[in-house]
Amino acid sequence: MSDIIKRYSGLFRGNERSHGVFDPKSKKVRTDSGPAEEGDFKKHIDGVVGLGVVPINDKDACYFGAIDVDNHGSDKDIDLEKLSQAFHRKKLPVIVCRSKSGGAHCYVFFSEPVKSVAVRRLLNKWVAQVNVAEYCTSGFEIFPKQDVLVRDDTGDKALGNWINLPYFGGDNTDRYALLSGKKVNLDLFLANAESTRISNAEVLDHLNGDHSEAPPCIQSMIMQGVESGYRNQAMYNITVYLKKAFPEDYRDKAFDLNQQIFDKPLAYAELKRTVGSAGRRDYRYKCSEEPCKSACDRSVCVKRQFGISKSEFKDLENQDKLPEMSDMVRYDTDPVKWGIKVDGKLLNNITTAELYDANIMRMKISEALQIPVPMIANKFWYDHVIEPLMPNAVLEEAPPDASMPGVIWSRLKEFVRKADVRKDGTNVEDKKLLLTGNPVVHYSKKDERKVIVFRATDFVQYLKRTKSEELKGPNLWFALKNFGGVEHTKVRVGRDTINVWAVPYEEEEKVDVPNFESEY
Repeated sequence: MSDIIKRYSGLFRGNERSHGVFDPKSKKVRTDSGPAEEGDFKKHIDGVVGLGVVPINDKDACYFGAIDVDNHGSDKDIDLEKLSQAFHRKKLPVIVCRSKSGGAHCYVFFSEPVKSVAVRRLLNKWVAQVNVAEYCTSGFEIFPKQDVLVRDDTGDKALGNWINLPYFGGDNTDRYALLSGKKVNLDLFLANAESTRISNAEVLDHLNGDHSEAPPCIQSMIMQGVESGYRNQAMYNITVYLKKAFPEDYRDKAFDLNQQIFDKPLAYAELKRTVGSAGRRDYRYKCSEEPCKSACDRSVCVKRQFGISKSEFKDLENQDKLPEMSDMVRYDTDPVKWGIKVDGKLLNNITTAELYDANIMRMKISEALQIPVPMIANKFWYDHVIEPLMPNAVLEEAPPDASMPGVIWSRLKEFVRKADVRKDGTNVEDKKLLLTGNPVVHYSKKDERKVIVFRATDFVQYLKRTKSEELKGPNLWFALKNFGGVEHTKVRVGRDTINVWAVPYEEEEKVDVPNFESEY
């Protein structure tokens, strides 16, 4: 007898925080805390106290599931033989037992724990396959009733719902199993249940059907469903797979899976947009992002017909070897420079062009950290470094002279101090100093103000002498135009009119009187 109890309790392993109790004398039921122990299973088989088990455990997995087919409101029992034959015709590993009230409990048993969400999807699929509604008078329920046991406000997990077990009273029972149209004893029930237990892989086969060569992550989505926050990402990757496996009708299959794997399917317009995006070109799986990342098994995936390629496998291996990137900094210089922490060390003075070039960045990282950095694609660098970090980059303001235009502006201010500001700018002869390479004071009749004017070539020569000529040609003059009040104009010198730049005369600024000897 003890062997029977162990085998029976092994089949009906459930949650250890609660179980159901049925008192045959008072006909009352209750929920007791704690696990169903061996003594509880013995009392059940002996017909002393009935036992109910919660299929879902605290890891949200099950060793058995059941379809509870009700006959409430009817004086007749459900036709167990027809229902059993319906499952048998579909070659489904289901054992049909009579319930306490004359309905049916249709059990499936597992050789290892299977996620509750997968069990529920499996049983709902089988309900549709055999048209269970045809055999019941008042509906049916799926056990486990929950995909997961949620926590309440105090952090405690829910208890879950229990189901009455078969063979109350052992062989002398009205809760028997029907096999090949015949009522069987407990021992035959146990033998049949043990022999028909299925594994996770077999659950996957039942759920996936023709998706056996899909990547493991895609199979997991089909088997267990996807959280609502990842529906678009999931459908994108599913479409990439379907296009590989079913190029002729992948769109139709994507629309079918949308209804199957999401509790709340994507709206038509959103689904059409996502499927269209993934199917437009030969896109890759987004293995490094959720929901693929958590279910990734690349060593298996690369062997699947519609899994990742060998080059994609190599890319993923390289990505794993990358140092950690974090905390981007934007230096408000002109041009803008960037900084980024690599394994906690700040790497800065990076131009925008360098930041967007994965190959340049890997060389900079190698130089800074003295570590080898594997080859990575620019797209991966953008998707996993630039895109997530740049929006949160910390802005660090730089002093005006920390940029090349700032340096040019400083040099310009130095250069115009060579002008003799004691002049009023009206004397034509004073303008001849422009020809010797010096800035001069000029009175603008148009604006009725004094300005300091200089020739472009003279300022360029000054920049060269001060080793500040990084900005040249048009770039130099665009930089000058960005400074307030710097304008291009013309000045008459003798019989000639020459092009000059004009800078406002700042009277309050003390300007050294220059030596007007030519510097050339």
